[in-house]
Amino acid sequence: MSITVTKNGTNITSAVKFPNLTVTQNLTNEVDTASFMMEGVDYSLAKEDGGLLLQEDGYKILLADQPSFDDDIRILDGASVVFAGKISKVTRTVQAPRKLVFQISCVDHSSEMDRLLVARTYENETVEDIITDIVSSFAPNFTTTNVACTFVVGKIVFNHVTISQCLRKLAELVRYDWYIDEDKDVHFFTRETNLAPFALTDTAGKHGFRSLVRNADGSQTVNRVKVRGGEYDGASFTDVITVKGSSTTSFTLPYKMANLAIELDTGGGYVSKTVGIEFIDSFPDFDVLHEFQERTIRFASALADGNKIRFTGNPKTPVVGVVEDADSIAKYGVIEKFIYDGGIVSNSIARKRAAAELMAYAEIGVDATFETYTAGLRTGMLINVNTSGLEDQLIIKRATFSGYSPSTYKYSVTCISAHRYSLLDLLRKIITPDARSTDEQETSESLFSASDEINFADTAAKITPANSPPTILTALDLQWSGSGSTNFSFDCTDADVLIIVVPWAMNITGITYNGSALSTDGTVGGTRSSAIYRLNSPTTGTNNITVSGTVGA
Repeated sequence: MSITVTKNGTNITSAVKFPNLTVTQNLTNEVDTASFMMEGVDYSLAKEDGGLLLQEDGYKILLADQPSFDDDIRILDGASVVFAGKISKVTRTVQAPRKLVFQISCVDHSSEMDRLLVARTYENETVEDIITDIVSSFAPNFTTTNVACTFVVGKIVFNHVTISQCLRKLAELVRYDWYIDEDKDVHFFTRETNLAPFALTDTAGKHGFRSLVRNADGSQTVNRVKVRGGEYDGASFTDVITVKGSSTTSFTLPYKMANLAIELDTGGGYVSKTVGIEFIDSFPDFDVLHEFQERTIRFASALADGNKIRFTGNPKTPVVGVVEDADSIAKYGVIEKFIYDGGIVSNSIARKRAAAELMAYAEIGVDATFETYTAGLRTGMLINVNTSGLEDQLIIKRATFSGYSPSTYKYSVTCISAHRYSLLDLLRKIITPDARSTDEQETSESLFSASDEINFADTAAKITPANSPPTILTALDLQWSGSGSTNFSFDCTDADVLIIVVPWAMNITGITYNGSALSTDGTVGGTRSSAIYRLNSPTTGTNNITVSGTVGA
C-alpha cells in the first residue's frame, strides 16, 4: 500500500519530505501526534491564480495556501486512516536559495473537541444519553455513533471541565474505555471488547520475527502491600477525666480529637463549655482552648479536686491497608512493599490502592515491542501474542508509524501487561485533574458575557442664561506697580456679578468699592477669599475701585 497525506482535503503527498513522516498513537485518552516536513522552491517571479508558487517534483502550492495553524491533516495507509487531526505548529525556514522548508507538528482531534468547557448536571440518565448531549452541545462537529452504554447515572455534575474529562469520569464509573477516531466519532466501549484485528503467532506473518522482543521483568514483583495513609475520623468516643488536686488548668486527651465537645461537672451536673483553638482563640471568648496536635485542653483557671470533665469527639485514626496475593506468595514467597500516601483518608481507599499495586505487580510483568507492516492496530487494543511456546495478553500502549517513502513504512508497537494497565489508569487519575465526584449538593453554573450596540441621536438647544455674564477684573486691568494705591472705574450696567482676580504676587492691604471697604467677613454684599473678590450684586452703572498695597512676593 502507499502513504497519502492530505491538507484540508487536498493531496500534498508529493510535497512531503521523506523519511521525516512520523505518527505516534498513545494510550486511548492521551493525545496522538504527527510530524512531517514539506519543501518547495520559491518562484518569486511566477504567478498563478494571483499567488506566488512553491514547487517541488512537479507539485505546486500557492503561498497564500501554505500550511498554517488549525489546517486539517489526514495521513492514510492505503484506505486505512493512520492519523487525522489539526496542525498545531509550523516552522518555516529557507534551506537553500529559493528553497523553503516547512516543519509541521500536528495533534489529533481531541484537542479540537476540548476547546469548550462543559457545565452541565445530569440526573437519572444513561451514560449514552449523557455523552450524546455533551458532544452535540459542545462539539457539534463530532459524532457518537460508537457509544453504547445503558448504565443509568443517578446524578453527575460537570463544572467547567473538558469533554475528555467528562468521558474519563463516565468511563471510570462503568469501567469502560474510550477514544476519538479519525472521523471525529467517539468510541465508548468495554475494555474486553476492544480486540486487535489480528494476533501475533509463529505462522500468521503479521510481524517481523526478529522485531519481536519480549521482556519479562520480575524486579518489581510484590505480593504483600501495606498502605499507610493519613488519618480519618473514627467513631464517636466519650470519656471522663476526674480532676486530681486543685492546681491544674491543662489536661491531656487520649487521642487527637475532631469535633471535640467539652462538658464540666463541678458538683451540680454537667454544663456544656465552648471550645476554642489554642494560640488562635483566647479567654474569655471561649471556656476551653484545644491544642489538636498535642492532644491537650486548657481552662482559664484551675479546677477543683473532684471536678469531672466529660469530652466527646471523633478520634483521629491512622489509615492502614494490607492486601496480599496468596498465589504469588506460594510461587515466590513473601515479597512486601510499603506505600505512604497522606492523601488517602479511608481504609477502603487504602485497600483499593494496595489491591491495584498487587494487580500490577503480583506476577512478573511482561512488556513487548514488535514491528509490523499491517495496518489496523491502535493504542488501547488487546492483542494476543502466542509465539515460541509463550502466550501473553497485552495492551497496546504506543504505536508509531514511520514513513520512509510514499510506499515504504512500518509500525513500531509497544505493549504492556493487561494487569499493569489498570495501575497506569489509577496513577493517571491521581496526577490528572478530573471531573469532580458526584455530589448531591453540587450544581453547575454557566457564565456568559454579552455585548450590544446602542444607536441614539439627540439635539441640544443653545441655553441663554437668565442673568448676564459677570464682569471680571484682573491685574491687567489694574496697570499698577510699585506701592501705594490706584483707582480705576468700570461699568457694571450689564453685569449681575463682579469678580476681581488679584495675583498672589500682589500684596493687597485693602480694596474699597465705591468708598466702602471689602473685608474678609463679606461686607458690602461680597466675599473675600484669598486673591478673589466677588460681589453678587454690584451697583449698576459706573463703579470705582481703590486698591492699596505693594507689588512683590
